[in-house]
Amino acid sequence: MLKKIIIMFFILSTFNFTYALDENLLKSLIKDGAYEEALDLISKENKESYEYLYYSGLIYKEELNLQQAKFYYEKALGLKEVPEACAEYGDILLKLNEIRLLGNKLVEWEKKGLKDNRIDLVKAQYYRKTKSYKNALVTLNKIKDDENLEENVLKEKILIYFEMNDKNNATVLLNSIITGKYSDELKDFAFQYLRYFSAIGNKTSLKLFYMYGYDNNVVSEPSDKYYAALISGKDDTVHLFGFNLNHFRPYQNFSLNINYDLGYSAYNHLSEYNYLTNDLNLAGYLELNKNFRVSLAYNLFYSLLDEEGYLIINGIQPGITYLNDSTNMFISIYPFFEKREFIIKPANQFEDRDGYKYGSKLELTKRCGKNFFSFGYMYARDNTEGYNWRSNQNQFYLRGFLRPFEKLATDIYLSYRIDDFLNLHKTFLVERYDKVIDLVFLAEYYINKTLSVVGKYVYINSNSNITLYDYQRRQITIGLQVRF
Repeated sequence: MLKKIIIMFFILSTFNFTYALDENLLKSLIKDGAYEEALDLISKENKESYEYLYYSGLIYKEELNLQQAKFYYEKALGLKEVPEACAEYGDILLKLNEIRLLGNKLVEWEKKGLKDNRIDLVKAQYYRKTKSYKNALVTLNKIKDDENLEENVLKEKILIYFEMNDKNNATVLLNSIITGKYSDELKDFAFQYLRYFSAIGNKTSLKLFYMYGYDNNVVSEPSDKYYAALISGKDDTVHLFGFNLNHFRPYQNFSLNINYDLGYSAYNHLSEYNYLTNDLNLAGYLELNKNFRVSLAYNLFYSLLDEEGYLIINGIQPGITYLNDSTNMFISIYPFFEKREFIIKPANQFEDRDGYKYGSKLELTKRCGKNFFSFGYMYARDNTEGYNWRSNQNQFYLRGFLRPFEKLATDIYLSYRIDDFLNLHKTFLVERYDKVIDLVFLAEYYINKTLSVVGKYVYINSNSNITLYDYQRRQITIGLQVRF
């Protein structure tokens, strides 16, 4: 019996029992970001096998540990050179910006007869990096009938046209993507570049508008500007005039935006004096590259309150915006400063509203095709000469620009602001606390390329623990806009 056991043990020891690696499961785990589970699965493999080295490199590549991924791919390619591993290794060299080494490898693979669509895609990216744009396009055009790489090829062509500043070919390609049957991610990517190419050469884009409507207000948003309307009472007939000048480009990567709005209330119930506002905004944008943009905005608001009183606000707002290519999301930071001059006799020295405000905004914007959505947070410190008006302000806001169909565009803005006043109110002897909700809905229907009908609804509601400072406003206007 013992002899039989020894013989059986000897026979078994001469065989290496291995399990079959489930590559489909492994690829699924990597795709889902379950990297620890994937590493655990391949840990049962021979550490010197091609499969172990290849998939270890792929996992580290997905984790963006590129140096470690490079190490494993070099060892895998030392055992077996296959197109799939060559393409992954080439992509890593691109990301590490090791362009010279990649060029040598591409020549080496071509001499060995290693051909694959994925290698051609890496080769096209190499040509773009070395600014050999013609060779890049020729290489991309060789990649045909490959659904897995189709959108990657289109993205690469967009980047090539962008770097070549080839507006005509880029516009044709981008429009075909936006109107074609492609993923939302690719359409978002295309829309960003279409916006850039659409601006090139359009030195002046002018819009004029007139709107007429009804304004039921006591005070209105934003509180500094529309506090000027306190004197105007309510139930005014309102006329709005304005123009917008866009995309004046003295240089290719610079644009200027000018907005001017004129508001006129036909009758003031309290003072029997027509109420007039002027709002001028200037903004310059400098594209540092396709990912970073800096801006500088200036705002001048002037409101004539009555025969003697007026409000002037001067504001400045620099900013920087970053575009994350992988998520197609804009991240923006806007510090700001504004000085306010309120020429109206206050009820007492504590109600004087002259002063200044400063703070910063953080804004996230996500584009989805022709639509975009923004979420922002603002913190501001309001320092006024009037003791009763000094406050810290915290504001959250949402904005959405939606195109439900081609001829209709809508712009929705909703914000919630908390004003936490710093001082004990001198009259009521309590700490003041305001909550302000702003809603603005703008719709534009395009009759043709020149003329459109515009409508606007504004609602503001401010609740204060001091009833004197409560206010509401509703404004409904409709009018026409002409584009040149």
